[in-house]
Amino acid sequence: MKKLNILIKALLSVIVSITCQCAYSQITVVDANDNLPVISASIYNGNGTDVIGITDYDGKLPKAAEQLKNIHIQHINYTPVNIDLQSLKDSTIYLTPCSHILPEVKISKQKDAMLRMKVYVRQMTILNKKPATVSESITYLYFKENDDYGTPHSHKTLSEDKYKDEKAFEGESKMLKSIADFSDPTSFAYFNGYKYYNALKGSRRVGTRWKRAGGIYYMNEDSINKRCEIVRDSMFSDKPLRVPLFGFSFANMYNSETYSTEYGAPKRYNLINMTDRYRIYQTKTMGYVDTVTEMYVLGIDLVSKEERKADKKLKLTPFERPKGIVAAGDWLTTTIKGMTKIE
Repeated sequence: MKKLNILIKALLSVIVSITCQCAYSQITVVDANDNLPVISASIYNGNGTDVIGITDYDGKLPKAAEQLKNIHIQHINYTPVNIDLQSLKDSTIYLTPCSHILPEVKISKQKDAMLRMKVYVRQMTILNKKPATVSESITYLYFKENDDYGTPHSHKTLSEDKYKDEKAFEGESKMLKSIADFSDPTSFAYFNGYKYYNALKGSRRVGTRWKRAGGIYYMNEDSINKRCEIVRDSMFSDKPLRVPLFGFSFANMYNSETYSTEYGAPKRYNLINMTDRYRIYQTKTMGYVDTVTEMYVLGIDLVSKEERKADKKLKLTPFERPKGIVAAGDWLTTTIKGMTKIE
């Protein structure tokens, strides 16, 4: 009888635990306009100093957020919010979309002309859940007019600020430190999501053939703000792709591109913003580095070869964050407190 009572108590404990987990898993982050889940929103602790994780495909919070009272939610397409989870009235968190207006670009065939995209770039490297570096810059990206691959042909940095937190590197291997240091903010970014628009128009979600490398493409279309977000998501891959020679694994976890649809079907020249998350594992220690690159498009035009040559001669100017993109005193300001500015 005593053994039976112990068994019953153990079963009740498991049931209570499962019930709590199920209740928590119901907390979902959604778009306030259309109630669609907000995928890959960044979740920070209330102070904005620790990276907790990201929302999944259904918009659910990461389980690690369950232990926190306050969280901060940040997504490139939405107004940032601070949430007190303990006083949450229901199981839904609503995010308000940000409206970005991009002037129309009329493309005409010109010899040697390139598409020049002026962008605000924010890049953060996260070493085992701790922000290690933060950089902000204003940059020109140059694209060949008929190149559909999506990577910039070249880039020119106009102004930048860089910050580093040495404490985040304590106890880490030299290789992880090297990976978490600053890199070219355009190295992982590509801009070809618009090519999948027609395929996604009917289904909103398609899978790729090779699960380990790809995962899922999906689209959220916002008819109110006349834009669509096209996403490549490989968070669901079986395992990161291994490179045994160097002792690393890597996974392109998430790539999102938002296009204006006010001028018709999405094209590169009506891109509004993009986000790219890239994770590298050290297979021996399973330490990892996340690189998060976000870009807001400030303008796009067509430039000649002579204009590009003139751009190359431009000198760095003092960095000034564009108004309206990231509010003063927000999570980013909190994140770089205590970091050392790199001149």
